[in-house]
Amino acid sequence: MRNYIPSINIIIILYISSVIYFVYRFYDDEWIFTAFSCCPHFMYFDSIFIISALNSLPLIFRKKKRHETKIGFFSDEPVLGANEDELGYSTYANLLASKINESNFTKSLQ
Repeated sequence: MRNYIPSINIIIILYISSVIYFVYRFYDDEWIFTAFSCCPHFMYFDSIFIISALNSLPLIFRKKKRHETKIGFFSDEPVLGANEDELGYSTYANLLASKINESNFTKSLQ
């Protein structure tokens, strides 16, 4: 939960639904909401207020990280010789090429 970053869209949807629910809950007598048995004044859907508040806390107390890079973008240059292949991709590339050549495809790679 430490790295949880709530979506702004979800928070907006929660706030809008909370406001709509608040209006229906306290200013409208047509809807009957079911209460918890242990707390008769707390309705089941009242938990949307708690969810909205808890979902907003990471945005309020979030520390903004600044990524400082001194080198910019890495270049995407091809590996031209075996001495430049530091990660050992040449053996993997040779194995992959031999598997493709050994394959017998009837409709693709012709």
